[in-house]
Amino acid sequence: MQKVESSSSAPSEPGITLPASISGKGTPWIFLGLIALAAILAPTVLGRYGMTIGITLLYSAYLASAWNVVAGYAGQLSLAHGAFFGVGAYASVYFYTQWGISPWIGMVFGALISGAIAAGLGAVSFRYKLTGAYFAIATLAFAEILRVLINSSQYLGQGSGLVINLQEPGWWIMQFNDPKYFYFIFLTMMIGILFVMRWLSRSRFGYRLAAIRESEIVAESLGINPRREKLLAFVLSAILVAPAGSVYSQFLLFVDPPTFLGLTVAVAIILPALVGGTGTILGPLIGAVVLVGVTELLSHFALRPGISLFAYGMILILSVLLMPRGIWPTLHDAWVRRRAKK
Repeated sequence: MQKVESSSSAPSEPGITLPASISGKGTPWIFLGLIALAAILAPTVLGRYGMTIGITLLYSAYLASAWNVVAGYAGQLSLAHGAFFGVGAYASVYFYTQWGISPWIGMVFGALISGAIAAGLGAVSFRYKLTGAYFAIATLAFAEILRVLINSSQYLGQGSGLVINLQEPGWWIMQFNDPKYFYFIFLTMMIGILFVMRWLSRSRFGYRLAAIRESEIVAESLGINPRREKLLAFVLSAILVAPAGSVYSQFLLFVDPPTFLGLTVAVAIILPALVGGTGTILGPLIGAVVLVGVTELLSHFALRPGISLFAYGMILILSVLLMPRGIWPTLHDAWVRRRAKK
């Protein structure tokens, strides 16, 4: 554990300590730079199927990283992020199909709507001090209510959803002949959220969230307002999730409740962060690489059907049994201990 000391580069709150794997200190950023370079060059060697896997991997990692803000750093288990993902998708698609507004502008509106919904939901939940399982149930109930409402709304296509008509490809309408453009959009979003995580791990806001995660009573004794900080984290996390829904709906050219809303979507958002390591910068990315990479490759190359689902389940079981803190914290701490012995 590292004692956080006050400085202009790494501000802190009194008495808060963070592991290096969480604070971001000691992160092998040269290694991360090499990964980013490989990701940028990947489209030159990957075909359309490889691009599709890359898009799925990046958007899964991005969503898990956005969820990580409220769950990993603030310690609040939210099951509403599937709803925020769907709000971002429905907002951009509806504005485009009904009023001809560019999906890029619709993306902004979707993020703002998600943030406003999170502000209302979070204000009520934290006002009545819902934490842990109670907060998870409240967010799940909201997500299911929203799914039912959208599923029965004629304006939003009910259960069939909304379909985006093909137009002449162009950036303004976010339609492309080559999937590599969506790949680069998600790659840019992923790089951006890594910098957000980096900032969060070293900011006063991030240290306050860490204190709340460990103990709200102790955090209050240090002068921290848990309700305000958790609400800010919840709103920020919701705002970050929504754009992924907007871009992914443009990639699929449709939006519907089963694909973009509900508990299944929420669980798919959460799992990469849990496997890779919550409260860390690289954990969600590593979790997505393992889960998406292994299952997609097995589903493509395996000779027997169902092998990919079996592998997915085995990864979850082994990660819980052998690396309960996640892949990245376990490997990172082992690397640090090895260096300390030299």
